Amino acid sequence: MRYRDVALGLVGFFVFACGGKSALEVESGAGGGGAGGGGGAGGAGGSSSVSSSSTGGGGVGPGAPYSLMLSGKLATYPLTVAPDGSAWVLGGVSTEEIPGYPVWESAWIVKLDPYGNIVFKGTIDGPDIDVEPIAIKTDAEGNVLFTGYAKRNPASQADLDFWGNKFQTYNEAPFVVRLDPSGNIRWAYVTDSQQTPSDPPAYRFNDVGADGKGNVYVAAWISSPFVSDQTDSEVSIRSPEAMLQDAHTMPAMKTVFWKIDVEPNGDFWLARSSYYQKARVQKFKKWGQMELEVTESVCWVDAFAFAPDGKEGYFMARAEDPAEHCLASLQHHSLDGSSDWFVEGEEFYAVHTTLTRSAPGRAWLGLGLEGTIHINGSTLTGPSYEDITVAEIDEQGTFLQSATYGGPGEDYAVQIALDSEGRRYMAGYFTSQIDFGQGALVNESGQPRAIFVTRLDP
Repeated sequence: MRYRDVALGLVGFFVFACGGKSALEVESGAGGGGAGGGGGAGGAGGSSSVSSSSTGGGGVGPGAPYSLMLSGKLATYPLTVAPDGSAWVLGGVSTEEIPGYPVWESAWIVKLDPYGNIVFKGTIDGPDIDVEPIAIKTDAEGNVLFTGYAKRNPASQADLDFWGNKFQTYNEAPFVVRLDPSGNIRWAYVTDSQQTPSDPPAYRFNDVGADGKGNVYVAAWISSPFVSDQTDSEVSIRSPEAMLQDAHTMPAMKTVFWKIDVEPNGDFWLARSSYYQKARVQKFKKWGQMELEVTESVCWVDAFAFAPDGKEGYFMARAEDPAEHCLASLQHHSLDGSSDWFVEGEEFYAVHTTLTRSAPGRAWLGLGLEGTIHINGSTLTGPSYEDITVAEIDEQGTFLQSATYGGPGEDYAVQIALDSEGRRYMAGYFTSQIDFGQGALVNESGQPRAIFVTRLDP
């Protein structure tokens, strides 16, 4: 049996929040960023506290840039933006007893309105349950999809708690949740990832997306039932009401990184890398027929940035890894080869790369850049890899516009997203101070780093 549906249905029951671990602790500041309490299915559930300090925004209007700081004991924070300019951030609370190896405690989700005000917040946890946040997306109607992984103490029978809404769970349980634009839970799918001799696949939901009709696409790894110590990739498709419609399994390649990007018509892109130092980008029709496949050797890295170009090609970027003697790189691949190019970091050093599509044939690139990237006569120069450089690039390798943001300490871009008007949003972290042009954000949280969310000029 491949699927074990546990808690799947419309929210209609509410229980008291279980308390648990605080997700965010920040202070309200001037202009925007006010804690909104909670729309829809409850604001902060349990003992979660969310607040912020910000600059810009604050009633100026949805088109005005803003910067927002979320501080506390925080970890990863993917970002997604709804068509109306509302920004959703998914993050988590973790500790690192061993540097680079976070131990997850709980997850949290926050919604910012177009002015930069916090209007929804919630914690995902439970007694004896640790939760890792993984991915978040919005669909064309502004509904929210997010995935995570819950690990429960084997001696416990506790439920998984989404800001006061409890769902039966397992000792190790990947989940995907669909919210409406106000944060009400429409459905949650939880499955058992533990392997048994009669049920070999183990799950991890690594990315999620939606087509123009609201169907939900979930990219996962599953342990191969055919080859020992291997990992298959699977894309399952669910209706807006959560009914399983289809599932496509890709052959084992011991995958360690997944990225799915879904077109409005249901075609989808899947980008993966593996321990075999291979990167594979595939485009599929909705019914699973492969339309494009590119496999190439890559350095020993477990992640790279990827974005379709809105035509038939894609951009890909890789950060530098000195420990593995891996140079940073940036490339574009086109279906007919007319705009193929590749540059590697002989004259530049780049870290924490991220990509997102913009207009057809273009993408926004965010990275920590020191040195100059040269592509077909066009250049992009960054002053320091500890600052954040963003640039729009086209399929020919021309840098169309760029800017650099930073301050004392280390600054790190995690994700860039665009709304329906083309406005740019970015999430990441900074250790000391950062300025996006609306006044400096200062990390006074007492923690090594603070999250920023900013909307930039078009």
